[in-house]
Amino acid sequence: MSEHDLHGIDRELLESAGMQPVVDYSDPKSVRTTLRRGFRLARALRGAGPHDAALEVAERAVPTREGSPDVPARVYRPVRRADPAPALVFFHGGAFTAGDLETEDARCREIAARTGVVVVSVDYRLAPEHPYPAGFHDCYDALVWVAGAGAAELGIDPARVVVGGSSAGGAL
Repeated sequence: MSEHDLHGIDRELLESAGMQPVVDYSDPKSVRTTLRRGFRLARALRGAGPHDAALEVAERAVPTREGSPDVPARVYRPVRRADPAPALVFFHGGAFTAGDLETEDARCREIAARTGVVVVSVDYRLAPEHPYPAGFHDCYDALVWVAGAGAAELGIDPARVVVGGSSAGGAL
C-alpha cells in the first residue's frame, strides 16, 4: 500500500468524504435545510455550466388530479432538439422526505444537453407532511400531463416519453 492510500482508499477521496455534511433523516426539515444550503453553495461555486447556453430552462406548474395542488416542475429544453422531441420525466431523490428541483438541477441540465431530450424535473410532495401516496400521485399526474396535454406545449413526442429518477425518485 502506498503512502497515498489509507486502508486501501485514496486520500483525496477520504478528505472529500469528510467534508460531506452529516444528515439525520429522522429530522426531515433539517435534512432539507442542509441539502438546500449545500446545493446553493455548489451552484454558486460552479457558476455557469458548460451546458447552460445549449438549454432553455423554465419553471412550470403542472396540473394534477382534482383536489391536489399543482406540482412545481422545471423544464430543460435543448436548443438543438428533434421536433417533436423525446422526453424524460425525472423524479429527484431524497428518501421520500427531502430533495427538490435544485438537488437534481446539474444532473438534469447535463442529461438534456447531452442527449437532446426534453427533461421535466418534478418537485413532488414530501413525507412526512404529505404521506404516501401524495408524492406518487404527483409523479404520475406529471407523467400523464407530459405525455398528454403538455406534449404539444413542450414540443414533446408523446410516443417517446420515459421516466427516471435518482434514489427515491427512481422508486417512484
